Amino acid sequence: MGTGGRKAIVIVAVILAVFAAAFFGLGAYANGLETIFPNVSMEGTDLSGMDVSAAADALIANKVGTDEDKTLSVSLPAGCEITVSAKEAGCYLTAPDAAVYAFDSCHGKGFFVNTISYIKCILSGMELNASSAEKLDETYLRTAID
Repeated sequence: MGTGGRKAIVIVAVILAVFAAAFFGLGAYANGLETIFPNVSMEGTDLSGMDVSAAADALIANKVGTDEDKTLSVSLPAGCEITVSAKEAGCYLTAPDAAVYAFDSCHGKGFFVNTISYIKCILSGMELNASSAEKLDETYLRTAID
């Protein structure tokens, strides 16, 4: 291999090292943040750079997750219908719960995933919906049905 080939390998290695250092530096910064990543919103409310408490206040100010509770009607066979608490069934997030969900959507998935998530938030943002965090509590429903 000539000097031109070695020179090209060194240049590629330096470029890769610079990208790796930038990625790890950005990752260290992003993973050290105690706030929601930039360009993150929920139900149209911008939560960028807020901690969980400030995000909950912003959601409350914009009437997201402020209902005390909702009811959920469940139709069963034989024409039976029961009404249960949507909050207890896992189908309604209060503003504080929605703020925690927004924070957790940015953090807690490991260094690499969080870093990639941070880069995506910077480039294209993240729009969250309270309904995407809702997880039906099957145990609660089964108990209510019984």
